[in-house]
Amino acid sequence: RTRRIYSSAGFEILADLVTASVAEVGMDFASYVRDTVCEPLGIAEAELVIGGSAGHGFRGSVDALSRLAAEFLSPTLVPESLWDEALTCQFPDLDGVVPGYGRQRPCPWGLGVELHGHKSPHWLPSQMPEDVAGHFGQSGTFLWFHRASGTAAVVLTDRAFGDWAKQRWDGFNARLWESLA
Repeated sequence: RTRRIYSSAGFEILADLVTASVAEVGMDFASYVRDTVCEPLGIAEAELVIGGSAGHGFRGSVDALSRLAAEFLSPTLVPESLWDEALTCQFPDLDGVVPGYGRQRPCPWGLGVELHGHKSPHWLPSQMPEDVAGHFGQSGTFLWFHRASGTAAVVLTDRAFGDWAKQRWDGFNARLWESLA
């Protein structure tokens, strides 16, 4: 509770807890995700590959991520109140680090998703509302969504995250947000 940073280890702990709770019925984390998320959302096994770390081992198609974005906008798999809590800033005054963008004061984060807030520099531009939520990965991919406006974006690339992304993503998202308004 003194600093915040994206943590693959946190997602791995969550995966271990899920696995422990479903092991008695012969499931592991990957099979649980397939049965409880992918199948109900119509995401084929080939569209979302679950392997390795729960924090960075998923690979998905744009169709799979678009279905997840739609679910994030209007949840059907978890109660609305639980999703509202997940999108509520946890420890709102906590400073932290956004990988690739440095220290943020404060660094708002929900339960598993980054909240835009007023971070700068950042992959989301200042023109976007502070309640936009999302995630970007080291694979050069991002997904953001804004429930109040019913909008979301998914971008897949074939380049690892780096300076090229930091130079483009905020401007791209600013133009995209403006065109969606």
